[in-house]
Amino acid sequence: MAFNLHKRDCQTCGAPLSEQTPALVVDDCGPFLSATLNHQDCRPSGWYELHSLMAGAHLSWTSRFFTLPMDEGNGRPPRPVFIVCPHLEAVHLDLDGGDGWSVNTERNWRAVALARWAAS
Repeated sequence: MAFNLHKRDCQTCGAPLSEQTPALVVDDCGPFLSATLNHQDCRPSGWYELHSLMAGAHLSWTSRFFTLPMDEGNGRPPRPVFIVCPHLEAVHLDLDGGDGWSVNTERNWRAVALARWAAS
């Protein structure tokens, strides 16, 4: 899960996490879990059972644009690539075959039409 979380802003107060080690908070909202990064003073690490969903008012995002070179022999120009990470400090978790939990961000963003696309 740590591979999918990137510390930038506290999800409780919105201030930068800076060099402080962030607190990992898991919110159990019934049918799914949400993991977020926070300041230890704002919301200590732990598993919290909530009866409502915490909104992502402080989520940070980032994007990158670059070109991929194509095979030199096919005469095609470089292919542009644009990557967006719409949530740095939060991920949703799904039950993974009853054995544990796994990060599932792709399904949630596909539901709002942010999906993988490749030109042919």
